[in-house]
Amino acid sequence: MKSLVLLFLAAIGSSYPVMAEEARSESNSEVDCSNPTDTVAMTMCAQRSFDRIRREMNHLYTQKMKELETDESKAALRDSQRAWRLFLAKACVYEVGKTRGPTDTYFSMNQTRCAETHTKQRIQDLKSYIACTDNGCPT
Repeated sequence: MKSLVLLFLAAIGSSYPVMAEEARSESNSEVDCSNPTDTVAMTMCAQRSFDRIRREMNHLYTQKMKELETDESKAALRDSQRAWRLFLAKACVYEVGKTRGPTDTYFSMNQTRCAETHTKQRIQDLKSYIACTDNGCPT
């Protein structure tokens, strides 16, 4: 289980999964993500989409960190983000299935899609933290 979590973290932490990167370097043409034609293209498109979502989440996290006034609040948000990343890895290992692995053609793409789904939820959480102005909001 631990090795699958580490494999997942490595996959979502890179710009492209290894399989997709190899295919990209072999082909000079850009992949049309509006109509991917094979699993390599689908994986690359899923990763591109996830990268865009991840950048949005990182921007919101940075914005909220700048708004926080105390070191204690900043540490709490940082700890929450670290815990969320671990949750993300474990949830996607569970959701994609730990019996499948890198030899499964759809494994990397499904991991990326799972990560994107959870990251979109995290974006909503961060947006609600940023929008919070009532008493009791972290400052």
